[in-house]
Amino acid sequence: MNGQWRMRIVHILLVIAIIFGVEGARLAWVQLGFGGATTAGASLVKRAVEQRSDALVLDSGRGQFRDRHGRLITGETVQSLAAFPDYGMQRGPEQSLDQLAQSIGVKSELLDDWLTNLRTPEVWRPTGSLRALDLTDAQARQVKQSQLLGVTVLPYRNRYPVGVSPIHGIGYISQHPERVHEIYEQKLSDHHIQETSSIGGSGLEKSMDRLLQGVGPTTVAQVTDASRRPLEGLGLRVMTPDNPHYPVQVITTLDLELQLEVEKIMHKHGVRKGAAVVLDAVNADIAAMVSMPALNPYHIAAVNTDERNHAITAAAPGSVFKIVTLAAALESGL
Repeated sequence: MNGQWRMRIVHILLVIAIIFGVEGARLAWVQLGFGGATTAGASLVKRAVEQRSDALVLDSGRGQFRDRHGRLITGETVQSLAAFPDYGMQRGPEQSLDQLAQSIGVKSELLDDWLTNLRTPEVWRPTGSLRALDLTDAQARQVKQSQLLGVTVLPYRNRYPVGVSPIHGIGYISQHPERVHEIYEQKLSDHHIQETSSIGGSGLEKSMDRLLQGVGPTTVAQVTDASRRPLEGLGLRVMTPDNPHYPVQVITTLDLELQLEVEKIMHKHGVRKGAAVVLDAVNADIAAMVSMPALNPYHIAAVNTDERNHAITAAAPGSVFKIVTLAAALESGL
């Protein structure tokens, strides 16, 4: 009887040893960097980091549009003021906060409120703007010198560059859960896209959306402990898709200089509703396409804006058809 118990104990210990051996080998596999196999669209290494980090999306990975000369129509990378939640820890000296606020031209109270109320990582956007602030070199140095906890300078990609009005022909992106389900059902199942992901809502953004989606975002993570406090010495970890072909660059036939000139002319003559199209006389390429009212991609249907492109929107002929009626009357001798 004692012999049987001893054998049972040996078998139990053997099973436990095998379990620990398998888990140890699996852990070593991940630690040595071979945990790249994906499960639900994320590598083991990436998921381990995400469990103990706050991530900020710097670039969605969406493709960019350029004019015929290669100038950016969408997508402008700027030096941004980025901040991570402090989780109750002190940011730093009040004097450093005051100097930073003065550097970017805001009141200290406003900057302090923004930092205090952060629940997720964000970039600083000036009041009334949805673009991340493009820091000057002097402002960027001030951010680094402040040494405020969780406050840093990061390259952030604004969708629409400063000085370039959003173009109806290019279109806009927006959240549209129903269309995401309709078009990207498989990607949803594979967790490569979410219901809240932005997709093309009009223009080339919509017609080329499958190509523009890219292969994934570029994110930066601040590694934290179990209490969500930043771990000193680990700094920030940048994760980006390793594919030189993305994000794609779409070269259009538009000429930005001509586009801006046509816009100026329409504003000068008070055109509130209508469109102007400039074609290349050699090959009929669209060199400029302006539609009024203007497009506000950050706020669709806002007052004094229109997401419709009147250059390609069908309209009833109205009074123009009276010419046809008159010609018919003259032909019939009436």
